[in-house]
Amino acid sequence: LGWIAEQRPELIKSIASRGHEIACHGYAHRLLFNLTQAEFEKDLSRALDVLRPLSKRPVIGYRAPSFSVKGDNAWFFNTLVKYGIQYDSSIFPISYHPEYANRGEQLAPHRTTGGLIEFPLSCFRFAGVTLPCCGGGYFRLFPYGFFRYGIRRCNARGRPVIFYLHPWEIDHAQPRMKLPFFRAFRHYVNLEKTENRLKRLLEDFEWTTASDVLGLGK
Repeated sequence: LGWIAEQRPELIKSIASRGHEIACHGYAHRLLFNLTQAEFEKDLSRALDVLRPLSKRPVIGYRAPSFSVKGDNAWFFNTLVKYGIQYDSSIFPISYHPEYANRGEQLAPHRTTGGLIEFPLSCFRFAGVTLPCCGGGYFRLFPYGFFRYGIRRCNARGRPVIFYLHPWEIDHAQPRMKLPFFRAFRHYVNLEKTENRLKRLLEDFEWTTASDVLGLGK
């Protein structure tokens, strides 16, 4: 997030200096469902103005907050291209989440509007159902073996996997807020297991940056 980079520029520089790729998640984590095209462009531009001077590599990747974009949203993709973004990873190709709703989208990286590459959140199909193996809350809710199986299944079909995790998901000592049961369960379950699961994942598979996987930003 551009807002985080403004608050902690040395953190972003440190991440970049260790060989990681800095990509853009917007400035203020505003859902695209709630933005006009002009508002989105302003948010994107502001974030890139902060991030690009802090990164050792070009900032050419984007992910919408909470994956809040539909696959047929042409103005969204055209705006990314306008600002030099070469790949997007905002499409979550499942149908059973109320905010994602991108059923039927391609599972592999592919070209979309304006020549932009879409690197969708990694999923695999099993018994006719599309299942996620891309991280986040699913990584805490499902057994580790489920993820290992899903990633291997994607790789066996020639598809690279993109994986995400929020920093708070390895902070099991974080304060507990009073939330409705389902939200509390989704947010706090298995926090104490996440760091060890992440270490196993890093050992079980080979990892690199999204730009390197896609052959971009050389």
